[in-house]
Amino acid sequence: MNKGLQRKLAAIMFTDIAGYTELTAKDENKALEILDIQKKILHPIIKKFNGTLHKEIGDGLLFTFETVTDAIKCGIEIQAETKSIEYLNIRIGIHEGEITLKNGDALGDDVNVASRIEAYAAIGGIAISGKVQQNISSLTEFKTKFVSQPILKGISQNVTIYCLISHDLPETDITKVTAKLERDVKSIWLNQKFIFIAISLLFILIIGIYYSFIPKQKEKLSIGIFMIENICDNGNSYWENGYYEDLIMKIANSGHMNIYKIKSNQFINIDDNQIAKEIGVSYILRTNICKNEETLELRYNLYNKEVGNIIGNKFSATINESNRLLNKMIGDVFSNIYPASKNKYINHNNLDINPQALEIYYKALEMLNQYDKKDDLEEIKGLFSSAIKIDPYLIKARRGLFLCNWLAGNNQELFKIAEDSYSISKQNNDTLGIITSLGMLSKTDIDFDRKIKYLNEGISLSEKNNSSLSLANLHALIGDAYMVEYIRSDDKGEHVHSYKLRTTEFLEKMIYNYKLAINLYNINDMKAYHLFNGLADLYREKGYIIDKEYNFNQALIYYQKALENARVQNLKYDKCYSLLQIGALYVAQNKYSEANVFLIDAYNIHQISEVNNASLLWHALGYLSNNYAHLNKKEQFYKYSNEYVELSNKLGDYASKMCYGNLKDDARLIGDFVLSAEYDSLHQYFNKKIIEN
Repeated sequence: MNKGLQRKLAAIMFTDIAGYTELTAKDENKALEILDIQKKILHPIIKKFNGTLHKEIGDGLLFTFETVTDAIKCGIEIQAETKSIEYLNIRIGIHEGEITLKNGDALGDDVNVASRIEAYAAIGGIAISGKVQQNISSLTEFKTKFVSQPILKGISQNVTIYCLISHDLPETDITKVTAKLERDVKSIWLNQKFIFIAISLLFILIIGIYYSFIPKQKEKLSIGIFMIENICDNGNSYWENGYYEDLIMKIANSGHMNIYKIKSNQFINIDDNQIAKEIGVSYILRTNICKNEETLELRYNLYNKEVGNIIGNKFSATINESNRLLNKMIGDVFSNIYPASKNKYINHNNLDINPQALEIYYKALEMLNQYDKKDDLEEIKGLFSSAIKIDPYLIKARRGLFLCNWLAGNNQELFKIAEDSYSISKQNNDTLGIITSLGMLSKTDIDFDRKIKYLNEGISLSEKNNSSLSLANLHALIGDAYMVEYIRSDDKGEHVHSYKLRTTEFLEKMIYNYKLAINLYNINDMKAYHLFNGLADLYREKGYIIDKEYNFNQALIYYQKALENARVQNLKYDKCYSLLQIGALYVAQNKYSEANVFLIDAYNIHQISEVNNASLLWHALGYLSNNYAHLNKKEQFYKYSNEYVELSNKLGDYASKMCYGNLKDDARLIGDFVLSAEYDSLHQYFNKKIIEN
């Protein structure tokens, strides 16, 4: 590369004064005065947020920033400071991308993107690209709204545009943007000599008008679904719990709605309107069940936040028709949500299920969800086997048996269970059963190529069957398959260069499939948490190989999404784990002050006994000790390092070895060389002890 050139990732900001050309024509002196005022106001603000001015283009300015948040905060302050000044009507566009620095100027395709985005800002507003929106999506202080996904002149990449609507910023009126762009087109046309350009522009205008009358596809609706209430109270809690899981899975597989699972005790004495607002959903669904030996009765109430009304219905059937009954109720719910739409409930499985087998299955499922020791798995396996014996076509019982053996480490049993499940599903023309079985086969100890073959077959069937949730799970399983192969390749001792290529390729495959899974997965549960967390881990891993800043930023976005998911579900251990991961990511970037905010939160969760996990606490204490050493805050360093030592000694020799190895360097950072020497001696002692043992 030319020594005079430097490439880097940056947040790029373009500003422009609306109406400046007209002002210049009317009053040139006033126009020049406005430029001076702009310079006096903007330059100190840019400096405050560590921005760099690269270019002045008439009334337009080009800046870059190290981070997206700096650029956003800078833009907000600019608009706040200039909104009361006559004629200083600033529009701002912000994008993130790679720039080339040459002689103080910033060049590149992403610079051009930022300049095009600026036109989509309202006067006094800020327009941002999809990349920027994704970066700030987990930061609750910023609120954005979709504007357009235009084809930008001279830009090859696809760009989605949003506007900031928080901080008293005006929302973009797309009709005004369209009018401005049309005026620009006309001015170009009038300067052309060749008629075919005019014809081309006319054609574009006609096509544009045609598409402007096509209604835009609505965003996916969201629904909060309460746990099913057993109004007959016959003591069979496992029946309503199991039926609830079936309800969630069936609605999720339709792919039409994002689903928020609501626990029975989550909202007490709060009306549905307030609940819908609090969790951000369009509908609230409450259901109850009454089951006796022969019949099953199912009722629902659906609250519509937009119109504020409740619709309900009641259904009953024989106990043998429980699966059909659930499908009938969901179909009725969908007809009320989408009365004049093609978004009807897709009934993926209307097979009758033996009620005795189903009840045993539900009991086994509840026990599996609550098991805490390996010995419990034998009893649970026995229940799943009993359900299969009564109803061989109950594939979800076979999936339960597979999971029990997988958890118990009985790998030799897995392939036969999955293969039998696949055969029986084919025999019964059960497409969802076939898809489930293909996923199970991919988790057995077969070679990598066969795993991918089975999963691709499942994806093909899911696409034909419009099974959204199945698609999400299969893409996640492809990511898992690459992960297993990726870890295996780590132990092959390959040449460093070829290994690096292999890991990058596999990481890209994992990231691609986890992203697809996240986009398709529409339930706020533990699976969603693990997908966010898994994708963040992959970006972090990739950041250690290439493009550290970009990939670490992506990792941070998904760790924060995982943290938000854990907070919403009140998953205390997982919340603590995500806080720790975000802190560790900041440590890896030498951002010690930022790291402390999250690490102290994780530490405090332990202190108030919300989570009792020594491993998480051990890592948090290690990071906190290291952070305070880098910040040269001795009092805090001694506090956390002493706790770190105390816990390490309780955890054993390996933890002590790691602890003292870390602290010897930390003590040196704060200038305590005596303590450093002591820790070094202890590190060597435990290292020798481990080797000897």
